[in-house]
Amino acid sequence: MSIRLLGSVFRIRRLAQEFGHFWSYAVDPETLAEIWHQSADFAEFKKNLGKLCAELNIAPVGGCYLQDATYNNGWLTATFGSHQQIRVSINPDQPLLRVEYTNGDRCTCAIYHDSDGELVWESFPKTARDAVRVLRTLAILAECDPKLFLTTHLPKELDNEEAQLYQRVPSWAHLWINPSDLKDILSAR
Repeated sequence: MSIRLLGSVFRIRRLAQEFGHFWSYAVDPETLAEIWHQSADFAEFKKNLGKLCAELNIAPVGGCYLQDATYNNGWLTATFGSHQQIRVSINPDQPLLRVEYTNGDRCTCAIYHDSDGELVWESFPKTARDAVRVLRTLAILAECDPKLFLTTHLPKELDNEEAQLYQRVPSWAHLWINPSDLKDILSAR
């Protein structure tokens, strides 16, 4: 298996840490690499990772050890968030990162070219919060500073009070709180 694909797995692991998935903290990069080299393909890697987590008695809280991840047609895809609302796709052979956020009838999707920093909205965000969710996810995958990434890639028409509010949140959990409640929470800090 490709070392670039393993690098993409490391990026997914980093995002899993942001979402609080227990396995991503318990399994260090060296162990992931060891499991990787002992596996013939991505499906076997996921199975071996799941076995290790079961042996270590790691609860699948937050995410099930990449078990929902797929590797098809050159794209590594995994889902995050409640009801798997955030779908991330990484093409290890090209510098492309794709993030899609779905909430009911709203869908926001962006593709980020890791080599030149260009961002293209495949499906334009309807709210500032949707844009921040997608951009923050892309920033983690691209290994960029989230605040700088949001500053440089947030669409001008969505750079409003709500966007400023969601840019100040300290954790992913805050991105799920409605704006009026979040304003109260942040002002109490």
